[in-house]
Amino acid sequence: MWTDIMIDCETLAITADACILSIGAVKFNQTEICSDGFYQNVVAKNQLDRVIDPDTLAWWRKQPAAAQEALKPNQIDLNEALHKLGAFFDHPNYKVWSNGASFDIPMLSHAWSHVLGTKLPWKFRNERCYRTMKNRPYALKWYGADAHNALDDAIAQTIHLQAILAAERKQVSLAAQMEEALANTRALNEPQT
Repeated sequence: MWTDIMIDCETLAITADACILSIGAVKFNQTEICSDGFYQNVVAKNQLDRVIDPDTLAWWRKQPAAAQEALKPNQIDLNEALHKLGAFFDHPNYKVWSNGASFDIPMLSHAWSHVLGTKLPWKFRNERCYRTMKNRPYALKWYGADAHNALDDAIAQTIHLQAILAAERKQVSLAAQMEEALANTRALNEPQT
């Protein structure tokens, strides 16, 4: 059963009201990733009320041609893309992750309220920050490619998050084993009556 969804957006600004170029999402649990991800390119020119930042536009022009070309096929209006993403959420209880508490999720939340005028398909209390996890002191370092394809990025972020969570579970297990060994040592050292 899938318990979490990683979301990634490619945009033309870094504010919540940014013009959205593509949306990628993947369902996962602690050990597996669903093979059926969500990917949708979005028509930028129809997002007249959303922000296009000149610096972000200049940044996109410096990205590899493959990343830029991936944004062109099968574009649909943002309204339709949000409806499709909403259908991808088959229940509202997923933990929803993104790479930063101030990027993908706030952009989609803003779009949902301003474009669709409806509630999000997930519970706000289930929002999670992958960037926080990857910057923990014990987190495994990630040397993955920076693809700038929303689905590829969501999958890569999920793989890294699963590795971090597995290491965390292992550390908790190791700490519990050490505590048990310490308790056993104390018990052996207590005077016998």
